[in-house]
Amino acid sequence: MSSFFDQIIKKILPSSPNPQQPLVTELLKRTEVQQNAYKEWLTDQQHISLLESVAKAYFLKQEKLTSDIQIHLFASPYANGFAITYDESSMGKQDLMFLCEHFKDIILTLNYELKSSQREITDKGNFVNTVERYYLKPEARQAILENKRIDQLYGNLLLEYVLVDEKPSYLKVLSTIYADRTFTPAQDFNDLIQILFRLNE
Repeated sequence: MSSFFDQIIKKILPSSPNPQQPLVTELLKRTEVQQNAYKEWLTDQQHISLLESVAKAYFLKQEKLTSDIQIHLFASPYANGFAITYDESSMGKQDLMFLCEHFKDIILTLNYELKSSQREITDKGNFVNTVERYYLKPEARQAILENKRIDQLYGNLLLEYVLVDEKPSYLKVLSTIYADRTFTPAQDFNDLIQILFRLNE
């Protein structure tokens, strides 16, 4: 039978981690090395072929056809999005992270503001899960000051880059919309896709 002190120690230092409780929750901030590598990725036009491949996979998936890149679609009345699975045969190790940054930068040009940047690291028992998350919302201050309906644009946008044991796993883009009179009707998610994939240029 364990002593009173053993029970206290177990409560303070549990022998096995809670797979739902993050070990680390911190502000997501890219290092200078990562920022420079991202700029080089854009300058060298390395993102163009990746975006073309992802766009092709997205539209093939809509037609229930397969492609070289594995992509998952989410569609409902109040949430739409997609997730790109990392494939080391067709992607560089940092491509999904850079793509996440690229999508964030594009969205910020669309009258959105970055509401949170967060990294969570969770010990799942047999692997370590890392989620790097950006949450963006339409700019609302001016509409509130003028007592007007808020233009919700494409809804609230979530970008999640997930790593398993520090290896890329997938990138998710998710839009959730409001359906009340405080907000204007949301714009078509397919229009956002055109912008993210550079198909409107």
